Amino acid sequence: NEGIAAYLHRQRALDVVGTLKQFRSKSEKVRDSELEKAFKSLEKGCDPKKVMEQLARNITNKLIHSPSIQMKKASAEGRKDLIAWTQQLFDLEKSH
Repeated sequence: NEGIAAYLHRQRALDVVGTLKQFRSKSEKVRDSELEKAFKSLEKGCDPKKVMEQLARNITNKLIHSPSIQMKKASAEGRKDLIAWTQQLFDLEKSH
């Protein structure tokens, strides 16, 4: 029984591989796009500190935009389960 349980656990873990690959790919596209913008700004002679700050801000904004929209939608629909899951997923403290 333990062997079967371990096997099923590994199989369920594999179910998420495709989603993780998509998430990584999307994140890398955001990174690459924003890096390209930053390199162009640096080539134009913009202040490196400001370019780096903008790069970090843009990456952060683009990565959290869609999850933020979905969490607001879930909250409006009373989906406390999804909010709790998001808190667990991102290792956040529960808001009071």
